[in-house]
Amino acid sequence: MIIALPAPDAISPVVSLERGVLVDAVQALHEHETSTTGGELLAEIRFEGTVYRCPNTVRLNYQFYGQTWNCWARELASIYVGEGETPKLARDDWHQKFHSAFQRLYSMRPFEMSEEDARCWETILSDVDVVEYGLAKPLTVREIGCVHFLRTSYPSQMHWIDGRKESFSLHQVPDELAGCKPGQWVEAIVEREPQTGRLLRVVHVQRISSPLPESPSNVRAAWEAMRTAELIEADWDWSGTSGS
Repeated sequence: MIIALPAPDAISPVVSLERGVLVDAVQALHEHETSTTGGELLAEIRFEGTVYRCPNTVRLNYQFYGQTWNCWARELASIYVGEGETPKLARDDWHQKFHSAFQRLYSMRPFEMSEEDARCWETILSDVDVVEYGLAKPLTVREIGCVHFLRTSYPSQMHWIDGRKESFSLHQVPDELAGCKPGQWVEAIVEREPQTGRLLRVVHVQRISSPLPESPSNVRAAWEAMRTAELIEADWDWSGTSGS
């Protein structure tokens, strides 16, 4: 037996079947907007910190079939169906399947897609604002910089190798950077706002030695400390008649 339901958090977990007949009625307590047949309207699809805006809204529906709850969006039903022992698990499964498929297809060029991939991507394009997603997606870049303390007793500013100076909060950086001493050089993976370049967070850092050339005095000292090469004493005769 199939029954359409509202959002998962509103569904009673107790459902018993007897001879294929639904005995205990499922109570809908969900307060969000739903249709007369049940469902959940989404203006955007969220997965962790990633947001996919849906200009025309997407409706999630829930069904109990056999021993499994199914969750699907009517607009994307031919592609993704979430499954789980509870409506919430089915909803989570649907979100993970959508997120994984979107990221895989988004990174592909048209000639890299199979016919099925192209069909799925066209369906996504009709319901998700891919242009807005691209504009809002943080830029991930690799940068090299030197850690500085700016009127604090902990790292608070980075002097990037290209000359930029950028202040940051320890809330934006990993533990490894928080433990750096002043003057420590690091290679960092950084996320930035795509439109302004504003620092969002430092994802990872690797401590490195200074990439800058030594000072002239240090270079001279190193040169003078080098051992002088001694050539073997011999009579070198370059007047040979080779080839004549």
